[in-house]
This record gives sequence, C-alpha cells and structure tokens, in this order.
Amino acid sequence: MALAFIESVPLLVLLVFTVALVLGFAELGHRYGAYRRKRNELEKTEPVNAMAGTMLGLLAFLLAFTFGLAATRFSARQDLVTKEANAVGTCYLRTDLLPEAQRETAQRLLREYVEVRLAWAASESRGEERHSQQIHEKLWTIAAEFGRANGGSESASLFVESLNEVIDVHEERVLARSHIPVTIWVALYVLSALAFATMGYYGGLHVSARSPVLAATALAFAIVIVLIADLDRPMDGLIETSQHAMSDLKASLNRSR
Repeated sequence: MALAFIESVPLLVLLVFTVALVLGFAELGHRYGAYRRKRNELEKTEPVNAMAGTMLGLLAFLLAFTFGLAATRFSARQDLVTKEANAVGTCYLRTDLLPEAQRETAQRLLREYVEVRLAWAASESRGEERHSQQIHEKLWTIAAEFGRANGGSESASLFVESLNEVIDVHEERVLARSHIPVTIWVALYVLSALAFATMGYYGGLHVSARSPVLAATALAFAIVIVLIADLDRPMDGLIETSQHAMSDLKASLNRSR
C-alpha cells in the first residue's frame, strides 16, 4: 500500500504531504520538550543537540543512498532505450539477408514492434508487453524457417544473432522498470519523522519560539524526496525517460518502406 501511494500520488501532493508530516512530528517534539522545560525537569541540551545532529546525518546518508539508487535506475532505463533502438535497427538491416517474402514480413513486424515498444514505454501495460512477445514469436518463426533452409549459413547466423539481441534487450527493459523497494521508503519516512521530532524536542527544551529555519529544512527535505520519487517514475512526472532513440528509429524505418 505504501509503495502504491508513492507511485501513484501526484508529486505536488507528495510534496505537501511530506512537509506536513515532518513538521507535524517536529511540532510534537517541540511541545514535549517545552512540557519538560516547564516542569523544570533538568535535561542538558548539549546531548540532545548531538543526538539531533546524528539523526540528521543518518537521514542525509539514507537520502543520498536512495537518490543514487533512483538516479542509477533512471540512467539504466535511458541507456536501454538507445540499446533497444540499436538492436532493432540492426535486425531490420539484416532482414535484407532474407528471401523477399520473408523479408517483407519481417520488416513489417519490426516496424510494428517499434510502435508497440513506444506504446509500452508510455503505459508499461501488460497488453503491450504480451504484444511484444507475440511479435518475437513471429519473427523467430521466420528466423527458424530461414535457418532450416540455409543451415549453417552466415546469413542465417547473423539474422538470428540480431533477433536474439532484440529479445534480450526487451527482457532487460522489463526488468529495469522495477521501483525503489517499499522497505527503503518506509525507513526513509520513519527516520525523517524521528529526526524532525528530535529537532523539535531540542527546540522545546532550549527556547519556546519556533524557528522558521525548521520550515525551510522541511521544505528542502521534501523537495529531495519528490525528486527521488520523480526519478523512480520513468514516464510519469517532470523527469521522463526519453524515447527519442526509438522515435527516431520509427521515422527512419517508415522512410525506408
């Protein structure tokens, strides 16, 4: 449920939710600290300040780790788009090695395949994924027939090799659509709540007024969280995985008809 919320909620809502959450915990900590100060329960602020700094350091480390994970996955998705476009383009060129009837069918299937892959990138739907696999099967049937008719020939080997690459990259792109695990998101928000509660508690022990710097800190933290969530959504948000390589390939294949 937590992962579904992170993946589906609009980024602006996520920003507001995160700011409200951490400021809420900061306020709870501040009130508890003020309560202890008014009851004259002696507690040195220096150790609390040190613990608040430690909590913020742990939070910064987890933020950096999560951001790096999201950025790495985003970069991998982007590279796979180019890799798939190159694989399909090479396979299309090698259809020239096929007999005329098989060549026309294979080229038509590959043009259709590019359309399907672009549609899949926009929606990542199971239907488009199954459609891709069906085209794989049809192309493999052509490759098998060509291979049997020209057993051991270099032409058959080259076409089969390029088709294998297309299928392999498809599987890589499917696997690369995985998101940041929910455990990391839960740990990130729990640690954030504890860190801001500790900061608020220190403020309550030390002074009665709320520092406006706390609100700025909460906003900065929320912006980083939203940026991580945006990187983790390949086709939904402000930072999208570019499909230019596949779009350019589609235009090139259509011109070659």
